[in-house]
Amino acid sequence: MIKLKIHTIAKKLGKNMSEISQETGINRNTITALFHGKAEGVWFSTLDKLCERYGLKINDIVEFEPKQSEESAPKMYRQILALSPIIFWPRITGIVHPNPKFFDEGLGTCDVYFKNGTCEVFWHTTLAFAEMAESVYKEYGELSRRHFELKESFFDYGKKVEAFCQEYATGLPAEWDTNELLEFLKQWQSILEKFWSTAIFIDSFDLGYDNKEVARIGKIYNFSQMEIAELLTSEKVLDKNKNTKEEIARAKKHRQLTMIILKKYKLDTNPLEFFKELGQWREYRQGVNLQVQELWIKLFKLLAKISGIDEKYLFFLTFEELDNLLRGLIKKQILKNRFSQGFLLSVLGKDYKIIEGVEVKKVYEELQEILQQSELGRAIAGKVGAQGYAQGVARVIEKAEDIKKFQAGEILITEMTDDKMLEIIKKAGAIITNAGGMLCHAAINARLAGKPCIIDTHTATTQIKTGDVVAVRANHGTVRILTPQNNN
Repeated sequence: MIKLKIHTIAKKLGKNMSEISQETGINRNTITALFHGKAEGVWFSTLDKLCERYGLKINDIVEFEPKQSEESAPKMYRQILALSPIIFWPRITGIVHPNPKFFDEGLGTCDVYFKNGTCEVFWHTTLAFAEMAESVYKEYGELSRRHFELKESFFDYGKKVEAFCQEYATGLPAEWDTNELLEFLKQWQSILEKFWSTAIFIDSFDLGYDNKEVARIGKIYNFSQMEIAELLTSEKVLDKNKNTKEEIARAKKHRQLTMIILKKYKLDTNPLEFFKELGQWREYRQGVNLQVQELWIKLFKLLAKISGIDEKYLFFLTFEELDNLLRGLIKKQILKNRFSQGFLLSVLGKDYKIIEGVEVKKVYEELQEILQQSELGRAIAGKVGAQGYAQGVARVIEKAEDIKKFQAGEILITEMTDDKMLEIIKKAGAIITNAGGMLCHAAINARLAGKPCIIDTHTATTQIKTGDVVAVRANHGTVRILTPQNNN
């Protein structure tokens, strides 16, 4: 199969689709189709323009690649996160500049759309996730010196973030002058970027590499699904909120069952220990993120008084603009427009571009169309997070305000769960997520709550609508729509 490497070229040049179109004179729709491998052909004149404008040779643009099956072809992957631009910003460091002490590459290219307190991350290929997860597991999967170096660095950076947050737990000094605030912001940015440059590796497992490895190891030892679930469950997670006798008893029973399983198979150590720890790391990172968001809220209360700009608009700043805000160089209308019209960040290779204004809607619609095309014909199937069967009315949760609408017994359909959803997890008939592994928030808390859970479906939130009656067969990892509805 002849493959066009426009995506690779854009990454090397640090260009987005709009810039390539403007600089070459090639139609934007043509560039978009070539960029995402959707074009059925290409004119020689188009290749000429690309070669001439960027000094390329034909083999820089075209290569032969054996045809992949439809099932194995990389798909666009979308994450939906309750994050504003300024809170998402440190993650960019991890995506494009992961800690070189531990990682060779980041998570690839993506476009991130922000609006109404939600961000949608459109990953153009899932290959970078698989490659990073595989390399991390090969390098750090065994409990070796390298494993403990990664673990120590991750927690060390996390503790520095926590300490910084605790230092200002009661608020920021109102008497700070501009230089003192700038020094504070410089330290804050540095601490967050160092944390995310290491912590980003956790995201690479969200698409199910851990599921594959857990299944492989399970077959080697002939573990049952129940035994795998016990070996993956973290005692630290169980011990996190020991408020009742029932929870204390459950933690004790878990420890006993783990020892019985290891003794049964004559094992000195848990062969799933890395993936068990991965769950602990993910939970810890989530706790750190909550503290980070609280400090941002305190900071923007102070900056709102200084700048006269509403707090909700300040969340649409970038790190680079904080300096200009304090110097009075950021206009309220710019941030207000980002808030109302949306704001798009295009991450390319080792750099990123900002798209705003009228172009945002157009690019966002293109991304939605590409996402829909990549999902056509895919069944609603995933991995078992927690066993069981349930049937009920689906409730799709995409925004924070959707949580308030959730009714007891409904089937929770979401991208990924977080601590804000703990109460509705307890009320849900079952939990279905687009992403996640055996150690994700949804799987762990579903097992603790005794709820059926299917993870890593990729498309549940787009194929299932609120109001659909669905049957969840978590033992088999499938969801079937029994009665489709057309409600909004």
